Amino acid sequence: MQGDATELVRRNKSAFKTHFPAILDLLGQLRDAQSIPVVEEGLLQNIRVGDTTIYPAPAVEWTQGQLRGFYDDPLRLVFDNANHCNPSDISLRLHAQLGKHLAEGDHSNMGAAPVVDSGFAFVFGVGLGHHIESLIDTLKVRHFVFIEPVLEFLLHSMLVVDWTEVFRKAEENDVKIHFITDADPKDITRRIETILVSQGATFIEGSYFYYHYYSWALIEANSLFSVNIKHHIYSTGFYEDECLMVANASGNILDHAFRICEPKPMVELDVPVFIVGSGPSLDNDIEYIQKWRSKAVVISCGTTLSILLRHGIRPDIHIELENGPLTPQHISRAVEEFGPMDDIIFAGSLTVDPRAVAQFPEAWLLFRVALSPATIFRGPHLTLAGSEPTVSNGGFSVAAASGFRQIYLFGVDCGYRVGGKAHHAKDSIYYHDKQFDLGDVNSAYDRKLPGNFGGTYRASYAFDMTARGIGELKRHYRRIDLYNCSDGARIEGAVPKAAAAIDLSASRGDPKAALDRVRQQWTKYEPREMLRWCDVEGIISGCTIYVDELAKFCEDAKTHSSFYDMFSDFAALSRAMPAETKGVRAIIEPSVQSMMRISAYFGSRMRDETQRRELLGFALDHILPLVREMCDGTAAIFEKLRD
Repeated sequence: MQGDATELVRRNKSAFKTHFPAILDLLGQLRDAQSIPVVEEGLLQNIRVGDTTIYPAPAVEWTQGQLRGFYDDPLRLVFDNANHCNPSDISLRLHAQLGKHLAEGDHSNMGAAPVVDSGFAFVFGVGLGHHIESLIDTLKVRHFVFIEPVLEFLLHSMLVVDWTEVFRKAEENDVKIHFITDADPKDITRRIETILVSQGATFIEGSYFYYHYYSWALIEANSLFSVNIKHHIYSTGFYEDECLMVANASGNILDHAFRICEPKPMVELDVPVFIVGSGPSLDNDIEYIQKWRSKAVVISCGTTLSILLRHGIRPDIHIELENGPLTPQHISRAVEEFGPMDDIIFAGSLTVDPRAVAQFPEAWLLFRVALSPATIFRGPHLTLAGSEPTVSNGGFSVAAASGFRQIYLFGVDCGYRVGGKAHHAKDSIYYHDKQFDLGDVNSAYDRKLPGNFGGTYRASYAFDMTARGIGELKRHYRRIDLYNCSDGARIEGAVPKAAAAIDLSASRGDPKAALDRVRQQWTKYEPREMLRWCDVEGIISGCTIYVDELAKFCEDAKTHSSFYDMFSDFAALSRAMPAETKGVRAIIEPSVQSMMRISAYFGSRMRDETQRRELLGFALDHILPLVREMCDGTAAIFEKLRD
């Protein structure tokens, strides 16, 4: 065995040098081995770490049993419907057409889960690797992600696994292999998510999860990933919403003067900032905001505006992100009850309803990442990362980009305590206006998060994203001291701090002077001035070009029997499109992708290749007229703007 093993290791190291040189470098840096391979009856059967082994029985037989159990009942990500494709009015029309088509034919052999075009196999643990070649041979996926937090185990696997053959088969089957060798569960989870983002999560449905051996790091990484994967399974954006946002952005550019809030080098400011959300814990902390009001810049987030005003606190900045009509409505009601907003700065997305911006004397507007107005209007300016999904994220991103380095969160609960009844502060508009009724919060708040001061909190998808987003942005702004005074969900990187423990008596900064310093650093635009960055004629002509290019693509793509390959070709087409199509692509492609993903939801379940190819052709024939309709609608928007 020794000679054979030595030759196998040599070939494996050569294979890693070709395909994964960075991994081979890490293996070459290993010193002072902490584990020992255990050979029984001429076979490598276990790995001893200290006084224990990683397998409960000889590895060959044990792994074979594990594989049989996995193949009999694999752990997969499967959806009951196509709602994860983020269907909107226009893509739901395709959904209905596909449903009718399937109902009219004989598709009784469709699987309950994808039988082709699954995106990923996540293998938690390589260990000795007796399972690797079987998984590569059996699972029909496009990406294998091997997660091994103990590098030594990967080295031991070279005595067992013919990695040369594994890499050859992967290349032959157009499968991409990824290795994650981080030891910290949080780092493992971030690496997995990086792979999802870089490779695209469009075909994440049907993905496999294989857990090989017991390990705290792998268990914890799985637990974190099980929560975080929810952020990647849904399509985002849709045509109708993008049209509304372009209309709102156009209105703000035409009618208002404003400054652009963007992440660029700023003078650091030592004045504290209070970011105030409308979570239920605000009721207990409002007195402390009142106590230190004169020492801090106060930012109200969304519906928090009326709560603060009711308690005699006039914020310096008010944040809004939502593009619908309810935003100007709740501001108008605050004006009716508390008077004009003459001393308050409006800060928020360029896509907010212009009627909301009009109620403030000064506006700082920002470009949100991945929204079409950022592509169409921003010119040389930067998008403000971390400003979504909720107004609390917007408040933190604006404060951080402005140069403030001491930030306190109040009422940013990101949910409510398990067993509690209040989901917002008692004076919140959500309790007093039927238009803002949240409905059954128990069904919407379907996630559980650890608490800032202990306990467990119920959170919705958006609030889960809120806590996560603030934590991620805090990692970027390392010089910020972030204190979470909210009795809500824990936010990574924020120091829990009871509001009663705040002491700003030594603060000598002037909030008004700090705001003056900020506004001097933002670029100011007068009404209409920002239109110079928008190529209106190019977008109009780009609509025609896009339809023509997609018509050619749809005809050529009918030769595919794989929705994955079709989507890959579409992504390549999109990247190669002429520059004139950039604007229309930003508006319609989220819905185009949604349509393709809806088609793939049904097509990937078809066992018969001929039927799958026929459905793909049917889908493309019905996607094209819907795309033509969206392009005509987009052209009409910009013809109106031009005129």
